[in-house]
Amino acid sequence: MRIAAALLAASASLAQTPPLQTARIGDFRLESGIALKDCVVAYRTWGNLNEARDNAILFPSFFNGTSEDLADYVGEGRILDPSSHFIVAADALGNGFSTSPSNYPPAKGRAFPNITIGDMVESHRRLLDELKIERLEAIAGISMGGMQVYEWLVRYPNFARRAVAIVATPRMGPEDVKLWIAQIPLNRRDGDPPEAAPAPAPKKDRFSKILDILGMAADQGQKYREPFNPLRQFEAIQRHDIGRKFGGSLDRAREAIRTPLLSVVALKDQALSPATAIDFAKAAGWPVIELDAKEGHAAFKSEAARIGHEIAKFLKENK
Repeated sequence: MRIAAALLAASASLAQTPPLQTARIGDFRLESGIALKDCVVAYRTWGNLNEARDNAILFPSFFNGTSEDLADYVGEGRILDPSSHFIVAADALGNGFSTSPSNYPPAKGRAFPNITIGDMVESHRRLLDELKIERLEAIAGISMGGMQVYEWLVRYPNFARRAVAIVATPRMGPEDVKLWIAQIPLNRRDGDPPEAAPAPAPKKDRFSKILDILGMAADQGQKYREPFNPLRQFEAIQRHDIGRKFGGSLDRAREAIRTPLLSVVALKDQALSPATAIDFAKAAGWPVIELDAKEGHAAFKSEAARIGHEIAKFLKENK
C-alpha cells in the first residue's frame, strides 16, 4: 500500500509539472564578447498571464538546477503561488537545458566559453522579450537564482516592481567561494544537504583535474557525464559581484536600485555568509527574513511554506 501511495504521489507531482518549453533568442553575445550562435533558453510556466501582461514573476534556476527542480517550490503553500501570478521558471545558461557545454555543438565541453551571472540575466531578459513581457510583477530566486536577482536590480532598476533573494548574496567574497567549494560539491544540486567532498583520485589526467575542481572523485565521473556544465556555472558564481560596475562599491550599487527587495537568509548557512546580504538590505531599510533551521543553506526547503507566506505579504504590502 505504501509503495502504491508513493507511486501515486510521484505521478501526481509529475502531472503538475508543466512541460518544458524553449525560446530561441538568436545569436547571443556574452560579456566576454563571444557570441553563442542560435542560443536557446528553456523554461516552464504556471498560472495565467493577465491581459496587461504585467503579473509575471521570473524564477531563475539555482546552481546545477533546472526549471523542473523549481517545480517543487511553485504551488499553494510553497514559495511562489501561481493562483494570482504567472510564474516563469527559467533555466540558466550552463544547466544542460538552456545553451550549455553539454548541448552546444560549436563549442562542446571544455571549449564552451565562460559565462557570467550577468549573461544569465541577459538571456532571461531576451526570453521575456520573446514572451512579450515588458514589466515583471517580481523576480525571485534561490541561491544562484538569488544572485541573478541582485544582478537584475542593478542592470534593470525599474523592470521588476519587487524582488526576492533567497539564501543569496550581492557579492561572492573569497570566504564565500571557500565555503561553496567545501559544502556544495558541484556534482550535486544546489540546496542538497552538505557533505564532505570525496578524496581526489590519485591519477591526475585532464578529466581527473576537472573532477577535482568540481569536488568529485574520478570514480564518480559517470554520475555526472558533463562536468563542464556545473564548472561554467561555478565560475560565474565565483565572479559574482554587483559592485564591480560601481568601482567595487556595494553602497553605490545599492543606491542604483529602485526596486523594493526582500532578503531571506539562513543564519546557519554553510555555503554563503549571510552577513553580506543582511548588511546590504538593512542599510537600505529593506526587510530581512532570518531562517534559523539546522539545514543551513538548504533551509529554504524545510521553510518553504513560511517563505511563501512572507513573499505573499511582501508583494501585497508593496503594491
